[in-house]
Amino acid sequence: MKDFEEDLAGKAIDKLYVDPLPNDAILNTVKSSNTTFLLGRKGTGKSTVFAKAQSDFRNTKDVISCYLDVKSLYDLTKPAEMAAGDTSGIDLGIYRTHLLRKAFLGGVIAEVIKELRKASDEMSIWDRWLGNKRTVDDLEDKLGKLEIKVKNAA
Repeated sequence: MKDFEEDLAGKAIDKLYVDPLPNDAILNTVKSSNTTFLLGRKGTGKSTVFAKAQSDFRNTKDVISCYLDVKSLYDLTKPAEMAAGDTSGIDLGIYRTHLLRKAFLGGVIAEVIKELRKASDEMSIWDRWLGNKRTVDDLEDKLGKLEIKVKNAA
């Protein structure tokens, strides 16, 4: 989609998205507060639905969207790719679960920081004058410190 951004003068996903069901039924289901699973073969548009939902959430001022590629996080914890360390006496399954949780938490924090930066950069002069940017910057700083603690945790 990023290849079309310049040609379409804006967010390509917003201009090109077509829901497979009437009245954006799939998109609205994904955006609902219910847990939703999208199943389908490769290339059927699952990631496109999430990209459109994230774009819609980003256009809402009181929501921060966080997209994580869970498969990539899971791949980081494969036994061959786990960091070498003293794991004597530790069940490898439990260690892998720990690393997966740590990677997931780190990913969530990193994505929230990224979205906060975008929100901060897009704030109006009025919001900046009211001190909202400073509040967002303080939150971003605290989350950055938490992210470092998570990454350095054993």
